[in-house]
Amino acid sequence: MSSFCSQIRAKLPGFRPGLSALNVGRAADVLEKLNYSGPLALSWDDTALKAAITMHAESKEVCLILGASDGVVRVTEKDDLDTLFEMAQLKKADKLCVWILSIPLPKIPPILIAAVAWGSSTKAQELVDMHHKLADLLHEHGIHPVSLSSDGAEVERAAQRMIADKAESCFVYAIPNSKPGCTITLEIPKYYGQHPTIITQDSKHALKTARNQIMTGAHLIVLGFFPVFYSMLHDLASNTLGPLFSHDVEKVDKQDDRMVARLVSAAALEFRFKNHPDQAGLSIYLFVLGELIDAWQNRNIFHRDRIKMMLQARFFLMVWRSHIVAHPDHNLGTHFISRESFNIFLTICDGLLSLIIVYRNFFPTFPLLPWLHSTEACEHLFGMLRQLKKDFNYADVLNFERKLRAFMLGAFGNLSPDEQAAQTSAGYHHTYFAADDLDLLALMEYPTDEQLTEASKHAFEEAAQLLNLVGINAETMLKTKGRLLK
Repeated sequence: MSSFCSQIRAKLPGFRPGLSALNVGRAADVLEKLNYSGPLALSWDDTALKAAITMHAESKEVCLILGASDGVVRVTEKDDLDTLFEMAQLKKADKLCVWILSIPLPKIPPILIAAVAWGSSTKAQELVDMHHKLADLLHEHGIHPVSLSSDGAEVERAAQRMIADKAESCFVYAIPNSKPGCTITLEIPKYYGQHPTIITQDSKHALKTARNQIMTGAHLIVLGFFPVFYSMLHDLASNTLGPLFSHDVEKVDKQDDRMVARLVSAAALEFRFKNHPDQAGLSIYLFVLGELIDAWQNRNIFHRDRIKMMLQARFFLMVWRSHIVAHPDHNLGTHFISRESFNIFLTICDGLLSLIIVYRNFFPTFPLLPWLHSTEACEHLFGMLRQLKKDFNYADVLNFERKLRAFMLGAFGNLSPDEQAAQTSAGYHHTYFAADDLDLLALMEYPTDEQLTEASKHAFEEAAQLLNLVGINAETMLKTKGRLLK
């Protein structure tokens, strides 16, 4: 088996540092061999990198200095030797950022198209410049991703906003609702003529954000008559019959996907209502945001149901925020989730709504698998890198790329989803390859305009019922000085 893998790796072209036309061309060749011309997903994410400056021979005449935060440095034999020694003074990169292109269909391995070493102080504008360069390289091969996903970090969200602002035009679609302020208007950026790109964030990261809002000491979240705070989670973990473990609330691994999955599970919801009826605020908060993420992750519900789940969460968040603003004793900085979290949740809502609309209008013959429009492929790649070398530097990443590609094409496809998760980095539980329970027919059925309007109506009704349980009258808030934030 090992000799067979070696033969595969020997046939593959070398992976180039930075943003390379060669890497993008290789991805284009893969798409051509597959005869695939459907929607594509582009994601980026970064991780810690061992700081190291290394030298790599590009040719007999040119050496590359790798690992500097300012990018790759080319040195020719004509350069003075002192230049080489000056390289040691370069600021070392301590972060690795990767861009991955995915065919969002079952069990098709993603394609690494770029790996860049940078520093922790990288600014949003630098990320935007790199994105535009990569987008131009993709455009030269007729590749126009339908989604652009990041994990929701502040710099990445700022870069996404700047990328959206540079759109040549927008595809505008409105989901009407008779309630004041509840018509949702989606503005989907279009680039290179008529190619829509939905800018969104990773749904599982958003769920961890929802959990972290409860655990922070910077807020005392108030939902109607009910506070929501950390000790409530501790109560769940301290009960031997409860759904949480002690390590879920103490010395928490903030990247643990399975902990937050337990927190929003049906069993946890039932336990809270039965044993802690006085914690209705916590139960409803977790239910709504759990539904928000389930709309992205569920393998076999209809897209019209996802629409309703998204809109229910969106209306809930909008009315809740309006209630905090209107309340004389509350303020957004203390009693509501953070501004950044609120924006992330709205982006998650609008991202899936936009994906469904774009697939319906531009790719109606392809199934939409929303969980593949995420950063999970990036995180899995980081996990595989750490399996090969716990503390890797930039040169290691380039050298390991062939092996990573061979493993992704071969051994990974033979593992069960649980086995795949065990092979990845601690905390992350990757499910993007899980496809045993797919209902492709449901994933190819897109709602009509009439069904979207009906879903919006029912979503508001259900959000209003949930808000009523905590003492917030949604109808009244809609009439209060137009405080709803779209």
